[in-house]
Amino acid sequence: MAIADPAAVEDPSGVQGGDTTALPEDTIDLSACSNRLGPPPHAVKTLIDFLSEHPKRLVHPPFESENPDLFCAHKRYLAAFADYLRRRFSSPADIRVEDMVAGRGVTEHLYVLARLLHHEPVAVITPEYTGTLIQFGYADFLGPEPGVMDTAERRLHRIRRAATSGHYRYVITSNPNNPCGHFVEPEALLEVCERAPQVTLIIDEEYGAYQGDRDVSLVGAGCENLVVLQSSGKPYGITGGSRAGVLWTRHEPLRAAVAAQIPTWPLSLPEIVLACAALEGDAWLLAQMARARADAQILQAMLAERFGPLAIAPGAAIHYRLLIHEDPLDLHAHLLGHGINTRPFTSGPGRVGGIRISTPYSSAEFDQLYAALREWEGKP
Repeated sequence: MAIADPAAVEDPSGVQGGDTTALPEDTIDLSACSNRLGPPPHAVKTLIDFLSEHPKRLVHPPFESENPDLFCAHKRYLAAFADYLRRRFSSPADIRVEDMVAGRGVTEHLYVLARLLHHEPVAVITPEYTGTLIQFGYADFLGPEPGVMDTAERRLHRIRRAATSGHYRYVITSNPNNPCGHFVEPEALLEVCERAPQVTLIIDEEYGAYQGDRDVSLVGAGCENLVVLQSSGKPYGITGGSRAGVLWTRHEPLRAAVAAQIPTWPLSLPEIVLACAALEGDAWLLAQMARARADAQILQAMLAERFGPLAIAPGAAIHYRLLIHEDPLDLHAHLLGHGINTRPFTSGPGRVGGIRISTPYSSAEFDQLYAALREWEGKP
């Protein structure tokens, strides 16, 4: 096994999860949030068949078409995503393609929203996804009290406080949260929308699929002061092959403003084919989500044994865990020296010091992580 040189990366906390370009090929990458159990075999086969049978369709831009057999245009992706949500989360009448905007994952929609809302009073509930913190650097970051371990209940309290304070027009949060994994029940978030109709709640639901077959998405809710972001990349493990996602809202002016910022052809044909095929794999998704959650419980027990249960962000029901640690870079370097890449976070605005670890997916990976943790001699 080739061992990575931790000194090769000057600032590991500035490296995005999943970036292993400076690491040996056999490094176990537990730094990213994309589903490492993907991609779905049926989706890969569909893409291969399409490229083999219809290569000429790659010549021209993916024009819109009424014929679904053409596998073209982002509207096909929106229709597939709407069908996926109807099957999993809501009644057919609640979800309309007309309320959706296609884009390159959740990230592009966050970038567009950050530009559109630059002169608006915005609050971001932190800790939060690094991309959100960067793009909304002008916003107020509302985190837990210093020294207080965050929870889903405390996060909800900050959401309510921001929405009813009279100071903000937009409140942004991820649910489940990245990097802590906290999940706020959707009924509580809808209650916030109802109590504060003058405030628009923007929710990144990128990891909602990890809650299993529960009805956890707010797509289709009746309130207009709600924006929901989702994608097919992370849950299906196709982030590198299909940067596809949706923004849903009944807030027509905001939806139109976002759509005006998206290119004419937001997605390529191969992206659309791969994502649409993946979205048809309900049984595959539920099985892999269940496995990921079960493996994450093993990961949590392993971390608790070495660092104590209070060192792990509580209440996570997702495929990663955040280990709160005062020396995240040292611990990251130690694990990297044992062939395991993680995502370190240094303390700062909107961030909590620690490392985010995605669950291993084989007994060999678990064994390698366990051995590396046992050899850690730094501060607990």
